[in-house]
Amino acid sequence: YAIETYRKVGAIVTLAAQNITHVLENPSLRDMFSNCPFKVFFDQGGLDAANLAKIQEFSPTEFKALEENTEGCGVLVWRGNVYLMDARMSESNPLFASFDTNFHKQAEKKKKQEEADISKETFYL
Repeated sequence: YAIETYRKVGAIVTLAAQNITHVLENPSLRDMFSNCPFKVFFDQGGLDAANLAKIQEFSPTEFKALEENTEGCGVLVWRGNVYLMDARMSESNPLFASFDTNFHKQAEKKKKQEEADISKETFYL
């Protein structure tokens, strides 16, 4: 397996999945996932949270945090330690635009800016 080879030379393997239950149903992926020392979970409510708890130990508070549906909040696992994560950033922060992944909000903001620019052009003609 590539993951075994990569880990031997210190590489970090990344797995991103929308549906953790499908990952856990595949024995090879489940093994890779179980052996991964760094994991981040965002909004794993319902069945995904229950299936995840079968292979990753969580306290009741940590398990409840898996169902947190707040942008930027989640659960981080690093070398067997579990941390509750709050990575929210204020929109007034100068770095916000670089880290924002809400593409719908970005498109809406761009459209409003274009409409404002058009209205300025119309006013000055």
